[in-house]
Amino acid sequence: MEINESYTQFCEFWTAYRPADKYANRRCCTFQQWLKRSPPARKAMLEHVERNTVNPDRNPFFWVQDFPDPVPKDWNGSREFDRMIQTTQLVTAEYKGKWGIYTLDDATFYGMKIKTYLTP
Repeated sequence: MEINESYTQFCEFWTAYRPADKYANRRCCTFQQWLKRSPPARKAMLEHVERNTVNPDRNPFFWVQDFPDPVPKDWNGSREFDRMIQTTQLVTAEYKGKWGIYTLDDATFYGMKIKTYLTP
């Protein structure tokens, strides 16, 4: 993601977060923290503030810093596996050194190494 796209996404985040006035001067350093986070984390943070009310008295810099990294769902051994393979492209892929079964979208989004494409 290029810097302009990241900044546009951050502006959407900042507007949805609605920090208290006392944190207006934290916008620049919060953006720098935003850039340190992975694209999946940035997307998850934006979605979170769009769907939930965030305490405006919480320092946005630390909120961005402390937000947990999202983890893709490993469908290996899942009860929904049979349904998923019928409706979604699944792949065998490596995430953080461990192989599992993920949707193609997740594997692409998280930059995983894909080994095989699964078919029903």
